[in-house]
Amino acid sequence: MGKIDVEKSKLEIGHQCKVFTQIPLPARIKKADIIIKNSQRIMMEGYEPYFEKKVGRKSLKIIANPKHGFPHGQDILVILYLIEESKRQGWAQVIEFKNIEDYLKTFNLNRGGNIQAAHKAGFKRIYYSTWFFDDEADPNRARGIPLRIIKSWDVNFDDEKGNNPMFKSYIELTPEFLDLVKNSPIPYDRKAVIGLKENTTA
Repeated sequence: MGKIDVEKSKLEIGHQCKVFTQIPLPARIKKADIIIKNSQRIMMEGYEPYFEKKVGRKSLKIIANPKHGFPHGQDILVILYLIEESKRQGWAQVIEFKNIEDYLKTFNLNRGGNIQAAHKAGFKRIYYSTWFFDDEADPNRARGIPLRIIKSWDVNFDDEKGNNPMFKSYIELTPEFLDLVKNSPIPYDRKAVIGLKENTTA
């Protein structure tokens, strides 16, 4: 991985949720894979793709929609964007923005058709997944309660609508996810994330 000079990057601090730093999203997974390795298990249960990873006493489980697959890799940028926009708009549960280009600009992502389509798919993987977080060290935890990140949305993914001033995209976060983020925020350097994203050896 190439070296990033954080000192020269003029820190641009963003916020994310601590749980995603402790248990990162998985790498891209083929839907039919069955893998058992170390503390990570990826398998098919009936027709539901299921991912589970445990780190220490914390665990993350994801049930994904078979059509869209698991959130993986750079899909974390979608989550970072939702958290940042919610905070910027006063910890709003309903985030308003113009279109997907606002997201792409945030992380300096190319706005070509293939890139835009790939990140559109990432939004859908996040939207259609159900998440389970558990911390055995937390005496107040509630086990077995599913969490969705996005409750509802109307997002402009198409360039054709992008210049229409009458259309505004919105994403409504679930109160459970917003509470999770507000109770365990952690800062990160956005420019360093952009540097890693642009580094092909990362």
